[in-house]
Amino acid sequence: MYVTDRGRFIGAVSLHDIKSYLNTPELAKVVIAGDLLRDSFQVVRARASLIEALKRFSHHDGERLPVVSHDRELVGSIAKTDVILALAESTVRSATTTAAPASR
Repeated sequence: MYVTDRGRFIGAVSLHDIKSYLNTPELAKVVIAGDLLRDSFQVVRARASLIEALKRFSHHDGERLPVVSHDRELVGSIAKTDVILALAESTVRSATTTAAPASR
Protein backbone atom coordinates (compact mmCIF):
# COMPACT_ATOMS: atom_id res chain seq x y z
CA MET A 1 0.00 0.00 0.00
CA TYR A 2 1.27 3.44 -0.89
CA VAL A 3 1.52 6.07 1.81
CA THR A 4 1.08 9.76 1.03
CA ASP A 5 1.21 12.97 3.00
CA ARG A 6 -1.00 15.68 1.46
CA GLY A 7 -0.87 13.80 -1.85
CA ARG A 8 2.91 13.42 -1.92
CA PHE A 9 4.31 9.89 -2.01
CA ILE A 10 6.41 9.15 1.07
CA GLY A 11 6.74 5.36 0.89
CA ALA A 12 4.95 2.04 0.99
CA VAL A 13 3.78 -0.49 3.52
CA SER A 14 3.94 -4.14 2.56
CA LEU A 15 0.91 -6.34 3.18
CA HIS A 16 3.42 -9.01 4.19
CA ASP A 17 4.65 -6.74 7.00
CA ILE A 18 1.12 -5.97 8.19
CA LYS A 19 0.13 -9.63 8.24
CA SER A 20 2.41 -10.43 11.15
CA TYR A 21 0.48 -7.97 13.37
CA LEU A 22 -3.01 -9.24 12.55
CA ASN A 23 -2.77 -12.18 14.94
CA THR A 24 -1.55 -9.97 17.77
CA PRO A 25 -4.35 -7.47 18.51
CA GLU A 26 -2.35 -5.78 21.28
CA LEU A 27 0.41 -4.83 18.82
CA ALA A 28 -2.02 -4.00 16.02
CA LYS A 29 -3.49 -1.27 18.22
CA VAL A 30 -0.14 0.50 18.78
CA VAL A 31 1.69 -0.03 15.48
CA ILE A 32 1.16 2.77 12.97
CA ALA A 33 1.90 2.93 9.24
CA GLY A 34 5.04 4.97 9.90
CA ASP A 35 6.49 2.07 11.89
CA LEU A 36 6.27 -0.21 8.86
CA LEU A 37 6.90 2.39 6.16
CA ARG A 38 9.55 1.70 3.55
CA ASP A 39 10.66 5.14 2.45
CA SER A 40 13.33 3.98 0.00
CA PHE A 41 10.68 2.47 -2.28
CA GLN A 42 11.28 2.57 -6.06
CA VAL A 43 9.08 5.00 -8.01
CA VAL A 44 8.50 5.73 -11.69
CA ARG A 45 8.36 9.36 -12.73
CA ALA A 46 5.27 10.31 -14.74
CA ARG A 47 7.44 11.40 -17.70
CA ALA A 48 9.71 8.33 -17.60
CA SER A 49 10.26 6.31 -20.76
CA LEU A 50 9.29 2.65 -20.90
CA ILE A 51 12.98 1.73 -20.70
CA GLU A 52 13.38 3.84 -17.53
CA ALA A 53 10.30 2.20 -16.01
CA LEU A 54 11.66 -1.26 -16.82
CA LYS A 55 14.97 -0.34 -15.14
CA ARG A 56 13.07 0.60 -11.98
CA PHE A 57 11.34 -2.79 -12.02
CA SER A 58 14.72 -4.52 -12.31
CA HIS A 59 15.42 -3.25 -8.76
CA HIS A 60 11.98 -4.18 -7.39
CA ASP A 61 10.49 -7.61 -6.64
CA GLY A 62 6.85 -6.54 -6.82
CA GLU A 63 4.49 -6.35 -9.78
CA ARG A 64 3.50 -2.66 -9.42
CA LEU A 65 5.29 0.61 -8.79
CA PRO A 66 3.89 4.01 -7.87
CA VAL A 67 3.98 6.74 -10.52
CA VAL A 68 4.84 10.20 -9.21
CA SER A 69 5.01 13.71 -10.64
CA HIS A 70 8.12 15.90 -10.53
CA ASP A 71 7.21 16.98 -6.97
CA ARG A 72 6.49 13.37 -5.85
CA GLU A 73 2.71 13.73 -5.99
CA LEU A 74 1.25 10.24 -6.35
CA VAL A 75 -0.50 10.14 -9.73
CA GLY A 76 -1.06 6.39 -10.08
CA SER A 77 0.72 3.08 -10.40
CA ILE A 78 2.08 0.97 -13.22
CA ALA A 79 2.28 -2.80 -13.62
CA LYS A 80 5.43 -4.59 -14.76
CA THR A 81 3.46 -6.60 -17.33
CA ASP A 82 2.04 -3.39 -18.85
CA VAL A 83 5.57 -2.02 -19.34
CA ILE A 84 6.78 -5.26 -20.91
CA LEU A 85 3.75 -5.52 -23.21
CA ALA A 86 4.10 -1.88 -24.31
CA LEU A 87 7.81 -2.37 -25.04
CA ALA A 88 7.06 -5.53 -27.02
CA GLU A 89 4.35 -3.75 -28.99
CA SER A 90 6.62 -0.80 -29.81
CA THR A 91 9.39 -3.18 -30.88
CA VAL A 92 7.05 -5.06 -33.22
CA ARG A 93 5.66 -1.81 -34.60
CA SER A 94 9.16 -0.46 -35.15
CA ALA A 95 10.28 -3.68 -36.85
CA THR A 96 7.30 -3.71 -39.24
CA THR A 97 7.70 -0.04 -40.24
CA THR A 98 11.43 -0.32 -40.90
CA ALA A 99 11.36 -3.69 -42.66
CA ALA A 100 12.33 -3.54 -46.31
CA PRO A 101 9.54 -4.35 -48.77
CA ALA A 102 9.74 -7.85 -50.20
CA SER A 103 11.04 -8.05 -53.75
CA ARG A 104 9.22 -10.08 -56.37
